[in-house]
Amino acid sequence: MNRLVVVLLFALIAGACEREVDRFSPLVAVAAKDWDGILFEFGSPRALPRLSEDGWSHGETAEDGNTFRWASSEQAAFTLPSPTEAKRILWLECEPFLFEGGPTQWISIAVNGEPLTEVELRPGRERYPIEVPFIAGDNVFDLRFRFAGDPNRTSADRRKLAVAFYQASVLPEDEAPVAGAPSPFSWQGDDVVLPEGGSMSVFSDLAGEATLVVSPTRRSRDEARLTVSVRTMEGVLVDEAVSLDESSQWKIAHEGPVEISIGAENDAVAVHVELLTSADPPESPPVEPVDANVVLIFLDGANALRTGLYGYDKNTTPNLDALGAESLVFENAVSQAVYTIASMGSVLTGQYPERHQSVTFADKLRDDVVTLPGVVSQHGFRTAGFSGNSVASRTFGLDQGYETFVPVWEDKDYTGH
Repeated sequence: MNRLVVVLLFALIAGACEREVDRFSPLVAVAAKDWDGILFEFGSPRALPRLSEDGWSHGETAEDGNTFRWASSEQAAFTLPSPTEAKRILWLECEPFLFEGGPTQWISIAVNGEPLTEVELRPGRERYPIEVPFIAGDNVFDLRFRFAGDPNRTSADRRKLAVAFYQASVLPEDEAPVAGAPSPFSWQGDDVVLPEGGSMSVFSDLAGEATLVVSPTRRSRDEARLTVSVRTMEGVLVDEAVSLDESSQWKIAHEGPVEISIGAENDAVAVHVELLTSADPPESPPVEPVDANVVLIFLDGANALRTGLYGYDKNTTPNLDALGAESLVFENAVSQAVYTIASMGSVLTGQYPERHQSVTFADKLRDDVVTLPGVVSQHGFRTAGFSGNSVASRTFGLDQGYETFVPVWEDKDYTGH
């Protein structure tokens, strides 16, 4: 069974009376997706190793919460693994870039060096079935498009856009395809589509009693069933299979993190999941106003083990060591990435790279994210950023939220010291 790990963030809300606090939605912390089919989500950072270096733009999120990525050239490529050699139906979910007076878009597809087919794309987002002679192992899909970009420049987007790709999926070998079926694990509003035999898990942190409510919104069989489990580090709180005749709910009493897993046992279904709590929120201590300056320093590429602050025997960082001697020092702090764009994006947003999706030189921090400088600016602080690194720049959206942003590295006399 394939296990796809996608780490995002969960927002928790609690109230004195029972109310909704967590809902499976495009913003929910999806911890894992399990399915025997092949699933390739183009907009996910996990897709990057299987995309050609050229021809793709950054990952984006559609208004309905599903992720996608533009092919931004007249040709692009991606790789799909297959466990066996066989002819299978690949469902390709995509949407052509259109502009006023423009021609119909089509894709010419070759697989493993052999021409396969041409697909004429209809306006809007659709799923196209394509019979593919898969080989066991990696299969290389070469794509060529009729056009990329708007030669009339009537579009506000200046990228050379061709086609927006959402998913490529292949059903398990023993499952018959159904025309018009939604994509596996796609979002339809706040409902998630679970493929037959597929499951997804999320994590939440409970502070007492809660109620898990699972409601079916789409199914094709009267006898369709779901598996529902709630687990803690200590054991299993819920482990049941239920029919989809009506909503089901479970009372949960636990202090701490829980893993909630919902699976489609014998049918592809769409479900609406809510976690309700009746626990009174803990009282927060009063916050005293702070009359102080806040300085956040990034040492890009620095190794903590080469600083005296963390035990290095050479005098490499005397000023940092002096500051640490009179400060609170965290000894278990972990960077969320080993490269500037993703790591700084996580610090500024409080999100994992898989969520903010600014992870490569083809990416940019999205305009809709909330950043730390933006938040403190709204609370009366004057904010300014000074960057000595060309990567920590407006080019990659890392200036978001600052009232003033100074690219020090652009100064002709700048030496990096």
